[in-house]
Amino acid sequence: MDEHDAGGPAGPDVEQVMWQLAVDAAGIGAFDWDLRTGALRWDDRLLTVFGLTREQFGGTIEAFNDALHPDDVPRVSAALERAIATCGEYVAEYRIVPPGGEQRWVAARGRAMPGEDGTAIRLIGAAYDTTATVDAEARIARILEAMPTAFFHLDREWRFTMANSEALRLLQRPRHELVGEIVWEAFPAAVDSDFERHYRKAMESGEPVGFDAYYPEPLEAWYEVRAWPNPDGLGVYFNDVSARHRAQQQMELIAERDELLARVTTELTGTLDPSEALHRLARLLVPRLGSAAAAALVDTAALDGRFAVLRQVGGWHVQDETDVRGRTGAGSVQFLPRELMAALDRDRVVTDVSDPTLRAALVADALPDVTGPVVALPLRGRERLVGVVVVAAPVDADFSEEELDTLTAIASRAGLAIDNARLFAEQRDLAEGLQRSLLSRAPHPEGLEVAVCYEAAAHTAQVGGDWYDAFVLESGDTVVVVGDVVGHDTEAAAAMGQMRSLLRGIAVHAEEGPADLLRGVDRVLHRLGSQTTATALVARISAETDDQGRRRVRWSSAGHPPPVVRGPDGGCRLLESGADDLLLGLDPSAERTESTAVLEHGGMLVLYTDGLVERRGEDLDVGLDRLCDTAGHLVLDQQEPLATWCDGLVARMVPADKRDDDVALVAVRVGEEGGVPGVEPGRAPVREHVTVMMLPAEPTSVGRARQVVREALREQGTVVVDRNGEVQPVEDETMLATSELVTNALVHAGTSVLLRVTAGPRGVRVEVQDGSAHSPVPRAHSVTSATGRGLRMVDSVVDRWDVWRQPDGKTVWFQIGVPPGLDVAPDQPSTAPVPTRQVVLCEVPLLMHWAWQEHAAALLREYLLLVLAEDPAALETHAAASDALDLLREGVPAPPAIDGGPDAVLSIAEEGPEVAAEVVLEVPERSVASFAALDRSLAAATAAARAGRLLGPPTQPEIEQLRSWLCGEVARQAVDGAGPRPWPGTVAPGGVRRVVDEVVCAGLLEGAGAALLADEESVLVGVTPQAAALLGYGDVSDLLGRPVLAVVPPRFHQAHVAGTTLHATNGRDVLLDVPLQVPVVHADGEERVLGIRVSAHRVESQAYFLATLTPAVAPPG
Repeated sequence: MDEHDAGGPAGPDVEQVMWQLAVDAAGIGAFDWDLRTGALRWDDRLLTVFGLTREQFGGTIEAFNDALHPDDVPRVSAALERAIATCGEYVAEYRIVPPGGEQRWVAARGRAMPGEDGTAIRLIGAAYDTTATVDAEARIARILEAMPTAFFHLDREWRFTMANSEALRLLQRPRHELVGEIVWEAFPAAVDSDFERHYRKAMESGEPVGFDAYYPEPLEAWYEVRAWPNPDGLGVYFNDVSARHRAQQQMELIAERDELLARVTTELTGTLDPSEALHRLARLLVPRLGSAAAAALVDTAALDGRFAVLRQVGGWHVQDETDVRGRTGAGSVQFLPRELMAALDRDRVVTDVSDPTLRAALVADALPDVTGPVVALPLRGRERLVGVVVVAAPVDADFSEEELDTLTAIASRAGLAIDNARLFAEQRDLAEGLQRSLLSRAPHPEGLEVAVCYEAAAHTAQVGGDWYDAFVLESGDTVVVVGDVVGHDTEAAAAMGQMRSLLRGIAVHAEEGPADLLRGVDRVLHRLGSQTTATALVARISAETDDQGRRRVRWSSAGHPPPVVRGPDGGCRLLESGADDLLLGLDPSAERTESTAVLEHGGMLVLYTDGLVERRGEDLDVGLDRLCDTAGHLVLDQQEPLATWCDGLVARMVPADKRDDDVALVAVRVGEEGGVPGVEPGRAPVREHVTVMMLPAEPTSVGRARQVVREALREQGTVVVDRNGEVQPVEDETMLATSELVTNALVHAGTSVLLRVTAGPRGVRVEVQDGSAHSPVPRAHSVTSATGRGLRMVDSVVDRWDVWRQPDGKTVWFQIGVPPGLDVAPDQPSTAPVPTRQVVLCEVPLLMHWAWQEHAAALLREYLLLVLAEDPAALETHAAASDALDLLREGVPAPPAIDGGPDAVLSIAEEGPEVAAEVVLEVPERSVASFAALDRSLAAATAAARAGRLLGPPTQPEIEQLRSWLCGEVARQAVDGAGPRPWPGTVAPGGVRRVVDEVVCAGLLEGAGAALLADEESVLVGVTPQAAALLGYGDVSDLLGRPVLAVVPPRFHQAHVAGTTLHATNGRDVLLDVPLQVPVVHADGEERVLGIRVSAHRVESQAYFLATLTPAVAPPG
């Protein structure tokens, strides 16, 4: 017998033994119930489980029922009947009570066996003892029931299978209602919430999850949840953490309150103008603490002792939840009875403003649209009430106690800040009034126009020792004087008054020449024992003229800066004697030198103090050269008063906010004999409102310019008569045009800006002078154009505008109506030629250059906004780069298709042909360095765009090559003196099309926020960084080029296709109706609800679709 034969018979025995061992180990007993005879047979193991002997067990179903716990008999009998009736399975778990033993648990499974007729004839099965398992589960249930953490269990069908007492308490449901119910039906607010998202994620992934979530009514609580999946379903542990969240919110509110208080303090202490301080306060309060705010200052004057005067200084009103519109209600005056003012002064915050008089004074005029709750915040200074701020409650809400406490704290700080500003203003006004009271008005000698000007230092409330004087002697000669007493305090001002009176008295009494006059002052000072020391300059202008209308001037200086003579042609020179005469008050025997000069007809003599020319760390000669240059280039209009020219000179030499020293100035202009230039004999010059101001190169200057224009127009009540003979105000048009011109000057020139406003009852003229010689270029509107649209608006709202070029810059002016003395616009002043360097650009690709210009302008502007807050010098760098761009825009011709608009360029770009031309640029010498700034700025902007920090796309390699070549050619030819090299690049088929596409995308995405841009092929061609972040992507490049359906649902795609069809039929931009909130695919693969709105745009034959995304406020209904 071989091995196989020997092993064959043994196989079944081994398997049988193994099976028997397994059954014995598990303690499983078998049963067989013959349904025809009723005999029930149990094996020995089953008898052991039930604790019976074969003699004790009767072998019938009744004997089995007797062994069961009475409460379980109905349930087990029902399970047997179902199995017999269906010839199916029998499953049951029940309790048994063995004779003389403890209660035990048994689990049984079996099957009914059918006979020939299909009905059950036998039921066989097995059973085993589960007492240990049931006891363990009971212990676990007891533990879960006793623990302080809430717990419930959900089965695979999302039904509650158990919940402990803490869970029932927090969920506010009894056990018999909760167990067996589906969670989404029991708690419908959990659907589409964080609860459902995390529960399903845990069930599907098999990984535990933890999260915090809020459940609304009726629970209204925050929960900290931990969910663990298991084979039977999901176990959930949770705690009510509402108190913790309230504490966190309270901490955030406290931090926000502290931050707001700190910001209020910073803003209010940053200005010494009470009106401006309240402007800032009103804006800080809206929308953080209210929907609107208005501010008023309390005037110190009283009417008949019965009224207090409230002067409204403006306010802010919120238009929606985020947007704030401009100041309203400024300038009006209200009269408040003293008793109501006293009531305001008593309370820390007035929450009841229902009194008609009080509401009319505080609310009706400043906040006419407010009907809801309003509080008044009295602003108290050290001794009295200095102002009132009225705040309207947030929309559809009332003020909370915390908000009222914050408003009260803000009012306390604001009151002290306003009081400080008021005290400073009073001290400064007093000091300046004292100073001016010591100075004289300009005389009106025959044939001469004399103008005087005095400007105090910017950041001081002290009086100083600068003075001027002008008077006519009995002989008819005119004497003009400027001087500066050493010191800057009350003692210096008193000494200045004595010195001025002393000099004037000696001059009138003796009628001596300038040198003798100074010697006489020196002797008197010595005789009186005065310790005063001063510089001075005296000039005496003869009353007689020669046959050419010229006048002789004699002058002498006591250590004072030399006077300036301006010729009729605008040329300026210093009158220097070559002598270094001592200051007054040092040596009474000092030699005094007298010099003589001639003033031409139409010429001018200018005397000034050192505050006009001196700068810290700068040589005096530099300041004197700057004075001559500025005085020569500053336009002298024969139709306007000389004082206006003097104001312009001071403003341009020393801007008001940078004036470290007082400035005194006297100017004398020689005119027609017996009269003043430009004025009829016997008639005084017209003194319309003329404001000249130097604005620094910073963004806040635009707002300052608007304020200056507004004040000028309101002071004059300027109106114009339209074509229909109706009187129309001009404030809106003037402020719009001013904003555009000042913004252009600041952004494209990067220098300080001289603003000049001439307003009268019938019109206004505004001039904006900057340091860039390049003219602004009006451009047609297009989705691809990034700049140049502002001048189109200016042209549409003003009557006339033009540009004057000057060697050191340009003046852009506009006129609405007929300003005083400007019925006819003056001619452009003649200017000296500007030195230039010639640069030849060979084979310039015009189409690509046009597209590059559009893209470069957009990149530069957006990059400036990105870095301006961190780098104040960025404005100057941007201006230099814009200077180079403007030169190229003016010098490089546009492609032929530009005449048909940008869309025509797109049409040509479809075919890929390029147009080349040779361009000769005349680059001003001072603009050569601008091309290096352009190269650096565009490189930095491109890097920022590639990093996703800008909305616009980065440039393509062709663009990079073109930029490098253009800037490099200017450097090679203008700096190194090398010869021209032709454009080395080539344009691949469709390359221009791709560049133009970038320009289109940048134009459409500009200012769109979180947005996606798709083409007609349903491919994403533009993505903003905000949209990428909202969709969970780290970089815009992760989305570019992907199909639309990878991100947005089919319904968007259907709207997309419908929009394409619509474009094909009507060719207009349209807005497509798309659901307000739809699910979009997040980077993690999940769908998340976002708001979406789609607009379609057509550029030539191309259609683009812009989807703007916003976070959803609530789940969709």
